[in-house]
Amino acid sequence: MLPKFIKPRFFDALSNMTGRYVQPEPYHKAEGLVKKVYDQVIDEFFINAPMTTHAVSPEMLAGVWMAEREIVLTDNHLTREDKEALGVTISQVNSCAYCEDLMNSVVYGANELELAEQMRYHKQDEIIDERTRLLHAWAQSVYDQDAEILYQPPFTHDEAPEVIGVAMMLSYFNRYAQVFFSGSPLATPISSTTLKSILYRLTGVELRESVLRRLRPGRSIGLLGPADLPQDLQWAAGNSTISAAISRWASAVEKAASAHVPQRVREVVKNEIKSWQGAPMGLSRAWLTPKTVGLNQANAAAVRLALLTALSPEQMSDDIIDAYKEHYNDTALVVTVSWSAFMASKRVTGWLADKTGYFDQHQYAVAS
Repeated sequence: MLPKFIKPRFFDALSNMTGRYVQPEPYHKAEGLVKKVYDQVIDEFFINAPMTTHAVSPEMLAGVWMAEREIVLTDNHLTREDKEALGVTISQVNSCAYCEDLMNSVVYGANELELAEQMRYHKQDEIIDERTRLLHAWAQSVYDQDAEILYQPPFTHDEAPEVIGVAMMLSYFNRYAQVFFSGSPLATPISSTTLKSILYRLTGVELRESVLRRLRPGRSIGLLGPADLPQDLQWAAGNSTISAAISRWASAVEKAASAHVPQRVREVVKNEIKSWQGAPMGLSRAWLTPKTVGLNQANAAAVRLALLTALSPEQMSDDIIDAYKEHYNDTALVVTVSWSAFMASKRVTGWLADKTGYFDQHQYAVAS
């Protein structure tokens, strides 16, 4: 295993191997709220570029960290291992190789080798434990609004904030990572299942100490002040810690967006996400053209970036980013991507919560 003082630098470098468009703020330059967040991340998880690239907006960084920690990394009705594994399946659904590989390394690190192998080869239907198999079947169906399992979820009302919360976190990070990372840092230069297995296991060994540590819920909540839980996130209300984390995260994202995403852009993007039902947008980007009619160049560039992030992040390319950067700086870029990913993930969890039957009908169906 790597020496303790080297490990944070190793994972920081590994996680940014495929980074593009923006640079994360290094730990040695962090101060104030950013340093407080980094210190918690290093202590309880591992420093990583999908987290540190948020540092251009300190409150947004704190919000996404507390949501990740309180939803995924702490044990409650579900163990951390359960939730990390669900994250792998959702990452596969969202075609995010970056998150899939890093999260499956965590499952390897938890010594859940059989489960990790089943997910690696997309064989969740071979999971022996029925409860676990059904949870993964639910995760595989998050975009199929007619799927029976969404109406008969394999989790209880009390478990819903965790399970739906995992869907929200990964729907967010998958979109964010597909914009700012060009692929998995564990991708092998040649197509070798043996080499990939070695990389998974080595990374898992280095993560094991962190993965097996039991975290106390609530430690991160004090990083930001209280905020109201939005109406369309009320599915989280049954878990006070998750509710506190998500409400603060939502507030931080909206505050940052108000400062860096033009109001007209937000109006267009919200309207499109509101009507989106989860279907793929198609192979071309022709669907974007009518969305920018009547907009000036700056707003049109921002709308294209935001809608691709939210609805079709796999179609993101350099020309979209270059056109955006002609009008906006890197802080605005990160905030726009973060806000768009957040809005899309909120839309997904809205219909997931609505279909469980555990909550007021249609309370979450429309993204605000």
